[in-house]
Amino acid sequence: MSEWKTYKLSELAMIKNGKSRPSEKGIIPVYGGNGILEYTNKHNTENETIIIGRVGAYCGSVFYENKPLWISDNAMFTNSKETTNSKFLYYLLKEKNLNKYAQGSSHPLLTQGFLNDLEITVPDLATQTQIAQILTSLDDKIELNLQMNQTLEAMAQALFKEWFVNFNFPNFDGELENGLPKGWKECSMRDFGKIICGKTPSK
Repeated sequence: MSEWKTYKLSELAMIKNGKSRPSEKGIIPVYGGNGILEYTNKHNTENETIIIGRVGAYCGSVFYENKPLWISDNAMFTNSKETTNSKFLYYLLKEKNLNKYAQGSSHPLLTQGFLNDLEITVPDLATQTQIAQILTSLDDKIELNLQMNQTLEAMAQALFKEWFVNFNFPNFDGELENGLPKGWKECSMRDFGKIICGKTPSK
């Protein structure tokens, strides 16, 4: 069984602050504390990168990318060292709920110094890689299911519009009466049942 050891995050990855976003536009994502802000033609990191929100309500948010990026000055980023699997470290930091460590209430801030000293417990590299592969596989399946649901929802909306807006439904001969298919009529919701407003429980 793999032995898990405790390290400071600075021993596993190099943590850097982002920089002000460039004004030039392009196709390279610019990451802020809550994800992609816009796109530019420059990058200040590439390959496997973990992005961590640094300031604001979303500080502590964690993202993973494996391509050129520009990290803005309201985020930090880490590049893992050779003894650490970046994807494993991403999942571990995401589970940590870093937002709870933010300093300040009106303008929450997560500092590089705090992250450098953050203690985390990890197994050897081979075990990290195995865990990361399993979690990535599950994430891929979830993403695929979401895409399938979105496709089915789009198909249902298109079918609804075709049938009930364009009136192009099976066996309809095209005969209209007052702008509706013959035999149809406009109704109010009250015609189908009683409408009741919800109430706040007494206790």
